[in-house]
Amino acid sequence: YEIASCLVGSEMCIRDREYLEDLVSDTMAKQHYKFQYTFENGSRVDCLLTLGSSDQSIPIDSKFSWENYKKMSETNDETQKKQFAKDFAQDITNHINKVSQYINEGETSPIAYMFIGSSGVFEAIQKSERNFVKQARVKNVIMVDPDTLFSHLRNYKLIMQK
Repeated sequence: YEIASCLVGSEMCIRDREYLEDLVSDTMAKQHYKFQYTFENGSRVDCLLTLGSSDQSIPIDSKFSWENYKKMSETNDETQKKQFAKDFAQDITNHINKVSQYINEGETSPIAYMFIGSSGVFEAIQKSERNFVKQARVKNVIMVDPDTLFSHLRNYKLIMQK
């Protein structure tokens, strides 16, 4: 599956959601996931893994915007590059906070996945000096790219088969 590098804004989010849906539906049995799930509080998550009781359900969000990352990567102007990097860092922080809101006592497990459809963007976030991974962990958000999510899904599938 290729995410076109020319996509920006909401189009990237749509492609990431489609990528997530393909990954989940190709890996998990249909009874173990729901797409576009609406919680009692009215919020809607892209995917809810249903792994048993409700407190074992794991929300997965794929609406991560990497428009500022793309702009930062494309510009040669150092001032603009710094501004886009700052904006991208804020995007990450904001999204971690948004994903953490999908953790609902009685409806989900105490964790949520933040799906980043580009392994390159995921790697840049992990290597950042801002330590976004730790920031996410504090909020019980696990950042995943396609490969790491696939490994989690395969493990869940093996557990569910037993």
